[in-house]
Amino acid sequence: MVNDIHRPDVKGTSPKMQVLADELDRLITGTFPFSRIKCDDNIMSSITIWLSLTPRDKWPNGILENSKYCQFQISPANGNRYYMADDEKVTVKLIAGTGRFRKYTGTFDKCVHRLLDHAQWPFNDVSFDEETR
Repeated sequence: MVNDIHRPDVKGTSPKMQVLADELDRLITGTFPFSRIKCDDNIMSSITIWLSLTPRDKWPNGILENSKYCQFQISPANGNRYYMADDEKVTVKLIAGTGRFRKYTGTFDKCVHRLLDHAQWPFNDVSFDEETR
């Protein structure tokens, strides 16, 4: 296997979406009983988010997928492979979990708002904000 030395995650270079991942981590810390964020540039820039409304010690058989959970991915818009700092839009989509979520492309703030609304909506009486519909 040949590794591309110009790939962003080689030789300790942080992923291109790390700033967005750090901002997202700041926004969701304490909002959900369990959250995990992974950011990498291995094949393409992406942020993967796992959220659960069930505390970790109450997961049936200790498995995330048995809890009330959602898994999302944030990636560059328009099929771009890598995120660039001057990109205004990103795409968020539901990878796994409960409920229906339509893939959405918009500014990072609107994507996060949509993601957080959906992660709580199937289980709580949280309504969508009309501005981001």
